[in-house]
Amino acid sequence: MAIAINGSANTIGGLAVGGLPDGVVDTDMLAANAVTDAKQNLSGIAKAWCNFSGGVSGFSTFGERDSFGISSIAETGTGKYTVSFTTSMANTNYCVVSSGHYFATTSGNVREVGATSLATGSYILDVSYDGSTYQDATNVFSAVFGG
Repeated sequence: MAIAINGSANTIGGLAVGGLPDGVVDTDMLAANAVTDAKQNLSGIAKAWCNFSGGVSGFSTFGERDSFGISSIAETGTGKYTVSFTTSMANTNYCVVSSGHYFATTSGNVREVGATSLATGSYILDVSYDGSTYQDATNVFSAVFGG
């Protein structure tokens, strides 16, 4: 059967999907089962990630460089950042993987970066250099899986 498109009735004829006979699949069925955002619904890929500068005085300005699934990053204190999602997570059982370093051009200056206060709409990143002294970093990277 040839494919026929009827604009006034919003139907497409001549298609068989998964062995179903022609006419069983219509635009209402397609719309009801459509994936709204394939990147957010694939298993095993980052649901959100960000790359930003923590703003080290005299070396870098605080700000986001690039991200996916992140609506905002707010500096709430030295070495403390609230990262907010564009779309809330389904639960708080997600995994945050983060890293950072103080200067972009100097090796051996990796910083400790940890996520705390996991909420469905945001999480907090803490950056320190000895486990207890908070410090801004020129580069902070974070990715979120699960949720």
